[in-house]
Amino acid sequence: MRLLVLFILGAVLGGAVAMLAMNALQQRSAYPRGVMAVLQNDLGRLRDIAKAQPCDTNRSAELLRRLRNATQEIEPAMYPNGDVDPTFHRHAEDLRSTLDHSIAEPVSDCPALGKNVAAISEHCDNCHREFR
Repeated sequence: MRLLVLFILGAVLGGAVAMLAMNALQQRSAYPRGVMAVLQNDLGRLRDIAKAQPCDTNRSAELLRRLRNATQEIEPAMYPNGDVDPTFHRHAEDLRSTLDHSIAEPVSDCPALGKNVAAISEHCDNCHREFR
């Protein structure tokens, strides 16, 4: 009987320790997931604006600026030690360059906004193909 109680107690304590360890590991990756979630959310909102007829190009300009600001966090989030993979950095720079171009030359119609969104999405997809 004592052996059974010790076995159950050990199983419960082992499960609790395993849960604590898994929680700690998930929190370690919360920042990178958060940065990507913000980027994904803003890009999704841009897609929705581009599909709407008529589209709100003023709102799209604001989202483009937000996206551009959020891209500054990509490398620090993924490589907190500062040793950024050169290919990853190139993908991030390409994304920033496209966003800079989209901000510098604001669009006035939905098809042009759709092209900008497609170019931004392509940069994201290229990086995700290599690093996911």
